Formats: sequence, structure tokens, C-alpha cells
Amino acid sequence: MKNALRIYLISNKKDSRQIFSTLGTSTACQSGWNENLQLALQEIPADIHVLVVEPGIEESALEFIKTWIAEHKSIPVFVITDSADLDVVRYIMRSGARDVFLKPLKGDEIMKEMQQVMIEKEADEEGKLIAFMDVKGGNGCTTLAVNVAEEIARTGSMKTLLIDLDIQFGDVIAMMDKEARSTVLEAISQAERLDQSMLASMVTEVGDGLHVLASPGRLIELDAIRPVDVQKLFETAIDLYDLVIVDLPRVITPWVSEVLRWSDHIFLVAQGSVSDVRDGNLILKHLNDIGATQSGIHFVHNRAGVKHASVSSEQLSKAFNTERLISVREDYEVASHASDLGKSLSEYSKNSRLTKDIKALSELIMEMCGHQVEKDVGAFSRFFKKYGGHK
Repeated sequence: MKNALRIYLISNKKDSRQIFSTLGTSTACQSGWNENLQLALQEIPADIHVLVVEPGIEESALEFIKTWIAEHKSIPVFVITDSADLDVVRYIMRSGARDVFLKPLKGDEIMKEMQQVMIEKEADEEGKLIAFMDVKGGNGCTTLAVNVAEEIARTGSMKTLLIDLDIQFGDVIAMMDKEARSTVLEAISQAERLDQSMLASMVTEVGDGLHVLASPGRLIELDAIRPVDVQKLFETAIDLYDLVIVDLPRVITPWVSEVLRWSDHIFLVAQGSVSDVRDGNLILKHLNDIGATQSGIHFVHNRAGVKHASVSSEQLSKAFNTERLISVREDYEVASHASDLGKSLSEYSKNSRLTKDIKALSELIMEMCGHQVEKDVGAFSRFFKKYGGHK
């Protein structure tokens, strides 16, 4: 359950205080008052989500509110007034208020506005879910997922969890040369009582603040996993982390389909072969059938530029009918040696072309999640020159 919406009311009117104090369990209202509105505004607690002010219609009071709004742009402000004069309402709105509550106050109208603020607040706070999946086995999905997660975690701007959902053959934790504290199967098997504290105790912390929930490392039947339990895992994870990256197996099961449907962005990893085109289009059709967000589906042409490839990046883009195709250049030796040593690509060879492309992909994902990043302009412009909507 989300935390209550914290409302602060500046009013000395008994009726206003009464109606805000009884809004509902999803809100928590505090009240304050000072004859000097400027002082009252200075006494507001720092952790509020909404400010409601009943200042009268004096121009000086509205100027104080206007100044406060300019300094606290992320906090919506509502103004209570008993004047239905259109000029007064317009003046209040021009001061930067989100809306006006006319007296006599109506609790259902106020609650409707507060619920909308709650929806927006939860949307801002909720973590993002990014899924990586091979369209054909061995395309390098895990290498991309691991190194993107490490690169983003290294920036320190997003609390990141990497979940290895390749239940049978996942090797994320082995690539990092770590021992798992617990596994994703243990989390799923206790889904009914899984909460943020339990999840935090199960993840394995690796370098630069990245957390990992590892594959169990043993063979189990894939249909033994229930979609409802996987859903609980991800609901808990996105409440606890800014970014959840999942490495999916190349299978279609009910629970894999659910993860794909929930994902904010899906990266389908292909190589330059005719069979990749065939399998990629099969997965695209499935994503359409299950209602995945089409604007969130992207392709990665991994190991782009290899000699004798049957299909180029441009041809893959046409075959998948998408402009959201990203080319990651081939550097098998660097990728193989880094994995064998349990190191990230940045640690092993920060100047390799593969490492630069992984960094650019990481920057794109952070941008998609609403985080501004400083880009390596040369690498970034090369990387996105064919990428629709991200120049």
C-alpha cells in the first residue's frame, strides 16, 4: 500500500479544517495558521505533497503564494476562496495555483482532485521495468542486461535491481563472479508474504550499488511458476527500486508474457540472420497479441558489423518495421574475456567500441526513465543517428 498523500492546509476556518481532516485514509492532513501569510508559508513542513491555502482575496496574499509556488514547483497548490468573481479566480490561477476550491466546499470534488495528485505522485515514484530478451538463443541478451545494469548503477542516479529470470540456465551472478545470497525462485516461492524488507534481505549487492536477484542454478519445470507470484515480485521490486532490469529466458510461458506486458520498455536482442528476422517477427506478433505497449518495444542489433552477416542493421529495421533499432558493435574478444574474469566491460576495456555502445544504450534507457544524463556526444550521436525520436 502506498503512503498517504500528505496535505498541508493553511486556514483558520473551522469548516475548511473539518472537511480536509475527514477526506479519507489515503490522505494525511496537517493544518497551520498565522495572521502573517508569509510567515505561515515559511512554517510549512518540508515533506508535504500538496498545499491548500485559504488566504482571502488580498493581492498581497496572492503575491506571497505566487512566490512560494515559484520556489516549490513540484508541489501542487490549491486555493480556497468564497468569491465566485471570475476576475478573482483568474488572478489566483495566474498566480500559479493548480486549481480553486469555491466555498461551500464539496468533499467529493476535493477528494477527486487529491486522488489525481496521488496518481501522479505514484507514477513519478514508481520504478521502471526494463526487459531484455533474445529473439534467438545466444544473441548476447545476458551480456547486454548485465553491463547496462552495471553502467546505470555506476552513475549513482538510479537505485537498480537486476533480476535473472532465466530460471533454468541463468548465469548473471556467475558473470559477475559472485555468490548469490538468495535466488529469484526463493522470492517467488514466498510471494504471499514478500515485502520490501524481505526482498532487500534476499538480493546480492555487487559493485557500485547494483543489486542482483540470481537464477536458482538448478533445473525446475517452467510451468511450476505462477504468474501471480511473479507479479507480486515485480510489484514489490518497483516500489523499492528506481529501475528493475530483467533478463528473460527465450521462452513463452504465461508468466513470461506477464512480465513482457508489465514492462515499460522491452529490448529484443537480434543478430544479422534470416532466422533472427523470422523469430523476431513471431515475438513481435505475440507482444501485440498480449497488449504490450508498442512504443516501448525496441530492437538491439547485437554484434553489428560482423563480416558476412546475412542481414544489416538497416535491413533488420525494415524487416521489423521499426525505427527503434539500436546497433551495438561486435567485439567478441572483449566480451568473452570480461565475462571469464567476472568483470564489467567498463572495468575490462573502457575504450572498446562495445563498451562505448553499451554506455550509450545505458544513457538512452536512463533518458527513457526520465533521468537527464551527460552524454559522450560523439558516441551518442553515432549510436542514435538511425534511432527514431532520440537524436
